[in-house]
Amino acid sequence: MKCPKCQSNNEKVIDSRDTHGDWTRRRRRVCISCNHRWTTTEIPTEMVNELIALAQTHLAIEEAYRDVFGKSRGVLDKVFGR
Repeated sequence: MKCPKCQSNNEKVIDSRDTHGDWTRRRRRVCISCNHRWTTTEIPTEMVNELIALAQTHLAIEEAYRDVFGKSRGVLDKVFGR
């Protein structure tokens, strides 16, 4: 990972914590070159796949609703910018 300040690849993790159960992991990082510190939030690949499947299910429900009633509920339109 590159340092957001100096773009160096010289960094190390100084703290790591699970947040929101097993959904995300927060890592505190420090750049060896310039001593800049920052935090990253990581989502496991399995969770990303589950979120994509959930979003696709919601889209399918919205399309079925639109086919039946001829209009959108509007909630997902705002979320997905349609």
